[in-house]
Amino acid sequence: MSLALLASLLLSTAAADTFDADLAQVLARLGEIRSTVTPRARERIRAQLERMGKHPALRETWGRKKQAWPAISRALGQAGLPEEFGYVAWAESWFIADAASSHGSRGVWQFMPETARKYGLRVDASADERLDADKSTRAAAQYLAMLLGHFGRGAPLLALAAYNAGESKVWGALWRQANADFFALCEQGVIPEEAATYVPRILAAAIIGSHPERYGLE
Repeated sequence: MSLALLASLLLSTAAADTFDADLAQVLARLGEIRSTVTPRARERIRAQLERMGKHPALRETWGRKKQAWPAISRALGQAGLPEEFGYVAWAESWFIADAASSHGSRGVWQFMPETARKYGLRVDASADERLDADKSTRAAAQYLAMLLGHFGRGAPLLALAAYNAGESKVWGALWRQANADFFALCEQGVIPEEAATYVPRILAAAIIGSHPERYGLE
């Protein structure tokens, strides 16, 4: 074996070990105790990490994240949630305050009108509090806490999937495969594909946020 090939293999092994350690740390901080990371799940998360780490808007996103994070961390803490749930905002909007989708969701947390109203935000012809960073962040924290309560504090990945796909679709997946964890449900194809990609995106964002120096952000 050539020295160049050996060095390449050693570097690849070191990178893999770092990735696995980073992912385990994020899952632990989220409080995930049910999920076993399958090889396919690992591939999904790593692909999202590589894509996000090379995104041309990464530095601008990081700047918005730093501005928004104190309020996000505070609201999540008050709701009894770890701050890693804040990376939902990265996955949803890249922390763009006035982000809007063709489906009708708006704001950093991409609330649909009916969900926004359910959690106390005014959305009508005169005002749209989904665009109010503080109010929408408090509402998002309440919503995420409710989802975590529904799916169990040991299964935050299911709560995150429900934020994207809706509670009924995640409950439907669990009904078909009782006691399965998030990654197992993805393997079985009963979680919507969008949610199967969405949760790895959040985990990837959390890894970047935990180690910004590796991406030239600090």
